[in-house]
Amino acid sequence: MNILDRIRLASYAKVNLFLNITGVRDDGYHELEMVNAKISLHDDVICSLTNAPEIELLCSESSIPVDETNTAYKAADRFILQTKVAPGARVHIRKRIPHGAGLGGGSSNAAAALFALNQLAKNPLTIPELSMIAQGIGADVPFFLEKGCCYVAGIGERVMGLAAAKQVEPMGVVICSPTEGVATHGAYGLWDKSGKIEQKSPKPLMQALVNGDWDAIPELLYNAFEPVIFDAYPVVADAYKAFKKISPTKPLLSGSGSNLFSIHPTLDEAESVALAMQKVGYDAHAYELIL
Repeated sequence: MNILDRIRLASYAKVNLFLNITGVRDDGYHELEMVNAKISLHDDVICSLTNAPEIELLCSESSIPVDETNTAYKAADRFILQTKVAPGARVHIRKRIPHGAGLGGGSSNAAAALFALNQLAKNPLTIPELSMIAQGIGADVPFFLEKGCCYVAGIGERVMGLAAAKQVEPMGVVICSPTEGVATHGAYGLWDKSGKIEQKSPKPLMQALVNGDWDAIPELLYNAFEPVIFDAYPVVADAYKAFKKISPTKPLLSGSGSNLFSIHPTLDEAESVALAMQKVGYDAHAYELIL
């Protein structure tokens, strides 16, 4: 295989500061309203254009498929098919983001692959054109093509950047990874069966982010999945209870779980909370919240 060039990009994880399910479409997809932010936890995605007429995907995590079911594989395949800038591509993912954890690792990898291949090809596609590819891959992929904190609606295709106020110092986020996983499809099924129709607006949170009202933000976080996930997954529920006792700010489920997070005014506070969680037996780590 002749590698034409190579580029490495950081592929950041995300947390859902707000996630509301507003309805179900005729095609079965769920309509959402979300406020998403990236965190400093990231995978590395190394991409190359090649002379071999194939998509080759490598991953440091053996449990993750490296075939056409992988989102990064789909991203590379569709980019090559649309642009025809090279016969093929090679994508190597070095994983740090937990798989199936509600942190958007797979979607982030796909967006990073699109960005990297586009750069290698001297940017034949605009961001809106990359976003059109992203929409056909997964609900979170278009968000990862944008910078900063975003309002995301529909099935993930409507993305609007939020001009969040600059922090005096970096805000911290604690990620707690319970030992029990949650499948996204199963989580939506649980929500459908529950008949949960509570509706909340993300506008107060969005306004607090723009105004830099950091004291108000933790209490404005919301995730519609929490009641059904905590009922169905006792290990996740127990982790939440322990987290809530330790953290001075309210923890929240990210995405459909199983990971939990809390945000803090300083990285020092986040590190103290993560250490306290570790002492009671939980896998918890502190990162920077990227707004």
